Amino acid sequence: LQRRHQKVLEEAPAPGIDEQAREEVLARCVKACIDIGYRGAGTFEFLYENGRFYFIEMNTRVQVEHPVSEMVTGIDIVKEMLSIAAGNKLSFTQDDVVIRGHALECRINAEDPKTFMPSPGTVKHFHAPGGNGVRVDSHLYSGYAVPPNYDSLIGKLITYGATRDEA
Repeated sequence: LQRRHQKVLEEAPAPGIDEQAREEVLARCVKACIDIGYRGAGTFEFLYENGRFYFIEMNTRVQVEHPVSEMVTGIDIVKEMLSIAAGNKLSFTQDDVVIRGHALECRINAEDPKTFMPSPGTVKHFHAPGGNGVRVDSHLYSGYAVPPNYDSLIGKLITYGATRDEA
């Protein structure tokens, strides 16, 4: 789900895409990386409509929404990326990557709820949610001053479950 060209809700695996279609696009992405000699973390983005994929872009970095992939694969993408940078090989093969369960990520932005404009200020109280299947990626703390001149993203709430409903 996007608002003004910025993602606000992400999920994995993508609903409405069957396993055969997912395997087909995966094979194309792997082939593209091999063909161009790409090494490192990267993300391919597609639109999927009427049973067809349409390539949008490849980002040669770890994306903000990478935690949903980490949750459903059990792979720490950032750890693997740092290991590769240190000259090591991946600790797994493509065949080892298995999607289990479902994950959702909701971006938390410091915004005015009516205008969606950035809303800087001081965080008076902050208590991160927790529990089984709950992950919070944030730099917030009680007393933190949200600056007026940077991205309004202040956190991400990621949930995981065996099914989409559970997540």
